[in-house]
Amino acid sequence: MQFSIKSDFKDVERQFDELPERIAESAASAGAALAQQLAARIRELIPDNGGWLDIYRNAIDFIEISPTQWGVAGIAQLPFDKIEADSSLIWLQGGGRESALLGQYNPWTLSELPSIAGGITADVLVRPASESEVKFHCERLRAELKSIRLLMTRVGATIQDDGLPTVNGNVLADIDFLSRRLEFGLCGFPRTPIWAKVAGDAQAITDSKRVAGVFDKQLHGTKKSTRPPHDSGAAADIKHGAS
Repeated sequence: MQFSIKSDFKDVERQFDELPERIAESAASAGAALAQQLAARIRELIPDNGGWLDIYRNAIDFIEISPTQWGVAGIAQLPFDKIEADSSLIWLQGGGRESALLGQYNPWTLSELPSIAGGITADVLVRPASESEVKFHCERLRAELKSIRLLMTRVGATIQDDGLPTVNGNVLADIDFLSRRLEFGLCGFPRTPIWAKVAGDAQAITDSKRVAGVFDKQLHGTKKSTRPPHDSGAAADIKHGAS
């Protein structure tokens, strides 16, 4: 990091006054460029095998945590009709009396979740599961279904035998849960170490001369922008290695 001191005392004073702001802007600029490229890299590393892997890839996004903190997070709002029935378990959270009652029997499978007149008012958290897990919970729920139906009528809920369940709350895919299973190969999921690889890429980019150039450009530039800049040279480091 460099800055010049001119002979004019007012210029010297101005440069020192602006230095903290320029350092903060340069950190935000470099962080934004890094996070954008890491998100792209993560998407490339996720296998193209459909199902939950597609949900995972589409969820990876670049976010601003604060003016000086940028990150890559996996968050997915999932349409209820896009849930993978054979490889998903469902947790109901909150909602009215009928939803709270159903929530006591979490997790649910899509095939056993009852259709309630007016829809389920709870929020739904969806997690990937192995076929054996889905089968186990299907059998558990079927064994308790008679008792569940009786309790539902007592709280005033009407179960529709010929209808598909509808959800009026938010439906969210637990991407963090999926990433841990893939990263370490847990519960029948193939081991796919994505984040360990990306951590090494992040360190390489952070140490690169091109990212240092982003700082230098921001410190010495005269134009200011509220948009996070994108440095294509620093982005190239992620594929070709940093120097």
